[in-house]
Amino acid sequence: LVVCITLIVAGTKKGSALIAKKPKQITTITCEKTCDDVFKKLVKFGQGGTYKVEAMDESKKVIVFGENASAIHMGFFYPVYISSDENNKTLIEIGIQGKLKEFKSVVSKNHEKFINNIKIMLIDTD
Repeated sequence: LVVCITLIVAGTKKGSALIAKKPKQITTITCEKTCDDVFKKLVKFGQGGTYKVEAMDESKKVIVFGENASAIHMGFFYPVYISSDENNKTLIEIGIQGKLKEFKSVVSKNHEKFINNIKIMLIDTD
């Protein structure tokens, strides 16, 4: 019963709140692609597979991906914030927010896995 209630609570959480408020845990990577190109690739990335687009704001260049619960966690949101730096490189800030409170090791492992998927997606050419 407790597991069912926990899954229901986790399922009601919305990723849209992370468009305006960045989570505490963020990793920044850079790339040579334009902000628009990165945003388009991320939208395409969220159209299939494990990570689905939960919310986005094209004008702010923010996309929030969601991952469903599994046997070891209650699901995560992965907000991605895209901007340019002073050297015209694209900054990609990748955060993570548990749908419920999670163990730090589980959060770190899933964050790293998501970041690696983003890096692979950015290397892949169309």
